[in-house]
Amino acid sequence: MTTLSVLQEAGSIKNRPYLRRIVATPVSFLVGLAVIAQSSGHPQLATQAFAPAPGQSFFLDLDSAAGAFSQWRHDELGSLNSLRALLRVPRIRKDRKWLPTFSIALQSNDLKNRANNLLFQVVVLDGKLPMKMRLTGHVGGRPIQEIPLQTTLSLNEALKLEITWAQQQLITVRIGDVETRAVRIGWPVSSVIVAGSTGQLKIDPLVFGTVIP
Repeated sequence: MTTLSVLQEAGSIKNRPYLRRIVATPVSFLVGLAVIAQSSGHPQLATQAFAPAPGQSFFLDLDSAAGAFSQWRHDELGSLNSLRALLRVPRIRKDRKWLPTFSIALQSNDLKNRANNLLFQVVVLDGKLPMKMRLTGHVGGRPIQEIPLQTTLSLNEALKLEITWAQQQLITVRIGDVETRAVRIGWPVSSVIVAGSTGQLKIDPLVFGTVIP
């Protein structure tokens, strides 16, 4: 397991048994991995000017049965380097094996067995609410040590999320107005993947755009 330079406990990563694709409805549409900052007050992590791209605003409703997995992906990012999302989890379901888990992932276009990705996850741990949040992923196909986040989420509570990969080899994740993490990576972002398991995830809207580093 690739470790991160963060003094927090690692957890486990759950895989989903099968895939069901969800079509989005347009509204208008680790080695070398390190956490370098984690404070909303850090000057380098201030919210940057965001310019929404035409035709890049979406409404997603991923409603998965217990033990099922749903996914939506954007593989044509081009010059897009940031996203803004307002998400909520209206319901969770119970399964003996698979936890309710919802994620937004940034991924490279490497071969599957050498995949690089970073996931923002909302997960129900031990069947208890509120839901916890974490950053997890893979470097060279190997799982990284998870980064627990302080923010929690109740059922049907709206959460504002900003993810930017404008600067070379740097992903900034801003959760609400109180928590920000900047993670240095060693690979280019080529896809954004939204997924959910054992429950319902709504994102209204999910907007892609650009920021100037």
